[in-house]
Amino acid sequence: MSPKAGWSNFTKQIIKRLTMINAFLKKLFFYFGLLSLIRRFYPRKNLAVLRYHAVCLDSCNYATPTITVTPEGFRNQIRYLSKHYPILDLDEAVEMIQSGKTLPPNALAITFDDGYADNYGAYKILKDYGATATFFITTNCIDDREIFWVAEVQYLILMTKHPSLQLLIQGKEEAFSLETSEARKAVVSKLTRIIKSYTIPERESLRTALRSALDDVHPLFDGKRLMLSHEEMEEMIAGRMKMGGHTLTHCNLPSAGIEAARHEIAQCRRDLESRFYTKVTTFAYPNGGANAYFNDEIKALVNAGGYLSAWTSKHGYVDAETDWWQCPRLAVTESLVELIYLMEGDRLRTDLGHS
Repeated sequence: MSPKAGWSNFTKQIIKRLTMINAFLKKLFFYFGLLSLIRRFYPRKNLAVLRYHAVCLDSCNYATPTITVTPEGFRNQIRYLSKHYPILDLDEAVEMIQSGKTLPPNALAITFDDGYADNYGAYKILKDYGATATFFITTNCIDDREIFWVAEVQYLILMTKHPSLQLLIQGKEEAFSLETSEARKAVVSKLTRIIKSYTIPERESLRTALRSALDDVHPLFDGKRLMLSHEEMEEMIAGRMKMGGHTLTHCNLPSAGIEAARHEIAQCRRDLESRFYTKVTTFAYPNGGANAYFNDEIKALVNAGGYLSAWTSKHGYVDAETDWWQCPRLAVTESLVELIYLMEGDRLRTDLGHS
């Protein structure tokens, strides 16, 4: 083994051990009540907005593991959160902050992006604990009227039996190996990034080519409905859940072009309000991550579209100084310990660092 390779392995082992120690310390702080003491004696005055996506088993093939929480994990989190935190309606929390009212200590709100059908199960859990949430809906995909493109790309690539894939990408023929699960995950990631940079017609053209190339996979997710139904959403609204806008087709708004973006933003709100007789005041930008998914032009379109706030995947808390057209949220993983440490231990460390 070369000295360079040996050093690399040594570094990886050190990082692995530090990660294990870090996870152990977080559990120690949680189970011995240290995080509870922080919450009690150093309460947070701003708003924490939690960002969920899919609530499904680890084996679900339509959402990446980084945006999924299992039903059991979600129930554990809501059971704990409803006992120890005031869970506010997002619309009401925004109105309180904007009007200068004081939030209850340690206030939080819960949001879901995309509108997966499994969110109906999450709603049932929320209802069990008297909690509420806001669901940001991709409206053209309600009832699976249009196949949700992000999930379709993943599903086709993970489920095909083809060992390779050839596609015309920006005028160039490209080949992708699908020999291993890791290779497939890499292809999903690459194609998703590419599509985020496309206009909507370009996106649809590539989707058609992908379906044709991987024609051994049925695109309707084994016959199961992927997204929420109209009836489920009606029940959720009647059960005190709120709906927010998430565009018509989950396009990357800066890539779509100004007129297409304007239509995706404004028509999404009109669809929700006209179909469900509910007031829609919040919007979440789709396709957060490495690609630019909003800018000043897009923020202005959301403002003009009749919304009162717009939400990102950026990390942070909300207070009177927040830019209401790029509000931060907290990404949630399966671990309750990680979530509570994020809201208490990590917050305290950050606050002390800024003092």
